Amino acid sequence: MERIDIGGGAQHAGLAKRHPKAILALAILTLFTILSYADRMVIVLLVDPIRLDLGIDDVQVSLLTGVAFALCFGLASLPLAWVADRYSRRWVIYGGVTVWSLATAAGGIANGFGELFMARFFVGVGEAALAPAAFAMIPDLFPKKQVARATGILASAAALGGGMAILGGGFLVSATEAVGTAVLPLAGETRPWQMVFLILGLPGLALALLTFLLPGRTSPRTLPHTGTENFNAPALAESGPDIAPSATDALPASYLSWLKQNWLFVGGLSIGCSALAALAYGLTSWTPTYLSRVFGLSMAEVGVTLGLVQMLCGLVGYIGGGTLIDWMEARGIRNAPHRYLMFASIVAMVAAVGGFYFAGSIAVAMVFIGIYHLAAPFNSPMVVAMQKGAPAAFRGQAIALTTMIATLIGLLAGPTAMALFTEDVFGDPVKVGWSVASVGLVCGVVAFVSLAISYGPALRAREALDEAGEG
Repeated sequence: MERIDIGGGAQHAGLAKRHPKAILALAILTLFTILSYADRMVIVLLVDPIRLDLGIDDVQVSLLTGVAFALCFGLASLPLAWVADRYSRRWVIYGGVTVWSLATAAGGIANGFGELFMARFFVGVGEAALAPAAFAMIPDLFPKKQVARATGILASAAALGGGMAILGGGFLVSATEAVGTAVLPLAGETRPWQMVFLILGLPGLALALLTFLLPGRTSPRTLPHTGTENFNAPALAESGPDIAPSATDALPASYLSWLKQNWLFVGGLSIGCSALAALAYGLTSWTPTYLSRVFGLSMAEVGVTLGLVQMLCGLVGYIGGGTLIDWMEARGIRNAPHRYLMFASIVAMVAAVGGFYFAGSIAVAMVFIGIYHLAAPFNSPMVVAMQKGAPAAFRGQAIALTTMIATLIGLLAGPTAMALFTEDVFGDPVKVGWSVASVGLVCGVVAFVSLAISYGPALRAREALDEAGEG
């Protein structure tokens, strides 16, 4: 294996060259992320069947699409990130894939709101286990100049998973509805929407075994002052340590100390991305219903139309955003992730208002929705900001904290706020688009202001890493 160069001025806890298993690892992690988002997002196609079958309203639906996932994610993400930073990232990921796959399948045997809520609750283990461990691996596998692009590729799996859930899920919903209620072994009488959960959930149990192809520890040794996994321990053992005596002296000794010093950087980034997350989760949850209620599209038509737009535009947004950030950084434009997020927040806000309030036809709506998905991917730049601003020793926990805050607030606030606007403010299910636009306007302003406040502190955090030889 190639040696990790962590000398003065070098990339701390990273590789001078790409790790031999980097591409394989990125492919597996991307596959898992696609699976996670597909299992998580397919429920948005099943809103009306579930609502009618279980006798629930839009607010209760929003609890299933947002709050249930967010509660589990909020409880599990930081403890799992702590385990991943100190022990085996592979076992954390394997456990996450297995649990969320079982939870998705469990939705196929749920017969009431409470049972389905608990099933969707445990789907949250997937994001809590996978995201921090996977994103923390990237700087250990790819050289510094490729980190943002690799992160963008991994994050693009969200667009792929969400798009495939909409595209494939639309056909799957139509196919199961054609079959009607069926009696299945063990599951018993199963309705069409329940079949969708069973079909999507069970394959994940086999795919979880791919986890053990990921690179793991080759030695119990860890990098000095970090506790992160050392993928190249034999090389370090042969060559001896190559760390300047003062390389880490400028950094706090504990994660809490670092967090206290950089609270404005972390807090502003988290709040800004939380606002973007609220818009993203709310818009994604209610777009199929909007297209169905306002323009009369069937779920199969929604699957083809929205699925293709979301997948293609999302892929360009994720991968293009990561590539652009790498390009900006290579040309000396510091704090590129923040610059990108501030610009994207304005574009996303305008697209949400245009596509859900002013659009008078399906064509105009889809153009704005496409523009939104180009600008929407906030989690990749957010993770890159943490990768470049947090010390290697705390990277997993720093990513987990910002991801947890953004996901928790986004899922709790976005879908439910839009449902409340529809029911209590506008009082008309057909005006769900007005609700998306209203929440989008507020979220865009909050995101831009919060990111602007954290811009300077983020620069200072990166300067501290440069001084410590981790920049």
